Amino acid sequence: IYNSPRAATVVATSDCKLWALDLRTFRSILATNSNSKLVKRCSFLKQCQFLDALNNDQISKVSGALETFEYTDGTCIVQQGAVADAFYIIEFGAVKCTQIKTTGTELELLELGPGDYFGEMALMLNDTRHASCYAVGPTKCFKLSRANFDLLLGPVQDQLAKKNEDSYSAECANSVA
Repeated sequence: IYNSPRAATVVATSDCKLWALDLRTFRSILATNSNSKLVKRCSFLKQCQFLDALNNDQISKVSGALETFEYTDGTCIVQQGAVADAFYIIEFGAVKCTQIKTTGTELELLELGPGDYFGEMALMLNDTRHASCYAVGPTKCFKLSRANFDLLLGPVQDQLAKKNEDSYSAECANSVA
């Protein structure tokens, strides 16, 4: 892989068949597989409403900065009151968002599914989390750290915040109607 001398000797302890790839073929397969995953991830991210304002180059950069996390049913992904450290996009599964009111009662706010996102407002407003988010069944999320969020989305944060506020206002108006 690294085009350097061997670091160890491998000796067969019994009769076996050995398959080998030359360095060029191995790198080609690795690059093709990596490219395919990047293209699929970028296509998925283009469907995420929050990222509508981004061009293809920006989407590609965000895609490269995302980490993938898998959660089991009931796992707390985001805790109300915690310092905001990341933004999440649900790849598959579901996430339930709840909020503990001053009376101590826990109110279920909404349930999110694939392509939905959470955690962006606390990052943009540099605030603590206003709700807790729990995995509902097996759930897989893409996570963008605060540092990468600021680095990659900082230049378009005003556009994203405006779009998100408009979307939130429309949701509130629809739920009242």
